[in-house]
Amino acid sequence: MEYEFKESRENKIFLGIVVLLFMIFIIVLVFLLGDKPDILEKVLYTIGGLIVGAFGGYGFGKTKRNDE
Repeated sequence: MEYEFKESRENKIFLGIVVLLFMIFIIVLVFLLGDKPDILEKVLYTIGGLIVGAFGGYGFGKTKRNDE
C-alpha cells in the first residue's frame, strides 16, 4: 500500500513538472513568434490538436478507469 502511494505521488510530481515545462515552452513560443501572428496561430492550433488527440485517443480516460 505504501509503495502504491509513493508511485502515485511520483507520477503526480512528474506530470506537474511536464505541464510546467510545456507551459514555459508555450510562453517562449508566443514571445518569439509575437511579431508573426499567422505562424503563431497555426503552431498553437497544431499543438492544441495534438494535446486533445493524445488525451482523447491514446487513452487518458481508459487509464483512469483501469486505476479504480
